Amino acid sequence: MADRLQKIIARAGVASRRKAEELILAGRVAVNGEVIRKLGSRADPERDTVSVDGKTLRMGSPRRYLAMNKPKGHITSTSDPLGRRTVMDLLGARPSKGLFPVGRLDFNTEGLLLLTDDGDFANRILTARNKVPKTYEVKISGSPSQEAVQKLRNGMMLDGRLSKPLSIRLVKPARNPWYEITLVEGRNRQIHRMFQRIGFLVEKIRRTSIGTVTLRGLEPRQVRELQRREIDSLLAGDSPAKSANSEAIPRGRAPGQRRPARGRPRHARSGPGRQRSRAGGSRRAGKPAKSARRTGRVRRSGKRQRPQARRRPTGGRSRARAGTTAKAGSRGRRPARSRARQSSRRGSRPKP
Repeated sequence: MADRLQKIIARAGVASRRKAEELILAGRVAVNGEVIRKLGSRADPERDTVSVDGKTLRMGSPRRYLAMNKPKGHITSTSDPLGRRTVMDLLGARPSKGLFPVGRLDFNTEGLLLLTDDGDFANRILTARNKVPKTYEVKISGSPSQEAVQKLRNGMMLDGRLSKPLSIRLVKPARNPWYEITLVEGRNRQIHRMFQRIGFLVEKIRRTSIGTVTLRGLEPRQVRELQRREIDSLLAGDSPAKSANSEAIPRGRAPGQRRPARGRPRHARSGPGRQRSRAGGSRRAGKPAKSARRTGRVRRSGKRQRPQARRRPTGGRSRARAGTTAKAGSRGRRPARSRARQSSRRGSRPKP
């Protein structure tokens, strides 16, 4: 199956995709003996012969994945024209053919560094859109205020783009404190520039983890092979890092805590804003009932007012209207209808 040349070169472990593009533009890549200088050119590694600097690429060789605890005083490169020590010198007797570092650490920065001959794996780790978190411990000169640290959490513009850490927290309070900061991107001296914006200089930086891979068990200058589960976890994008702005919600119930009632929550049934008006109106608080609006018994402030019940006629007035005599203690009772009013009803006949 045809694929892009830079991807084939990276898969063969010669260099990363970005470096492979430079090799193509420099005219160092050939397909079936023909030099290719155009990016985006494709080839089939099963049918075509791809060579770099005259050496034919061999596909299907087993890949290697290493974790290194990089010390200070080494540059992150496969070679250096100035003759400085590189991270490849730390491999010792291990065969380093085809290996290259995944990303970069500054000359005086120490900590976790990955090396591989798998270009796709390196591209998966380095691409910012994959959001593989990288955690650093940073020692700064001076103690910043909470407002200054909050500026880092909110993010700031660097080179026209927003630079916002995934999390930042204080791990060692001191005159020159240590902070733990997690990023999902890697820019040139990004941490140094971020702390300079709030007025503090960085003294030390140590990378402690990349995704789920940590420095645990690795002393400075030591190298180990990555386990299969660690490689699969990095390719899948798994990470234990969480944002500092979000709090973990505990699951289950604490000892002695009652189980919440099922159905509608209690505040939804008995809250002041959800009670039904006795006048038969809406459930929403502050909205008067229709019957109350029609009768005009609504305060100008917009609050509901309980309608007053109709007062029944007193015994004296009812006796005067009905022409009957009320017994003692019958005040407030409904008077009996007179025969005249009963006879006036439609379809009724007066009694003899």
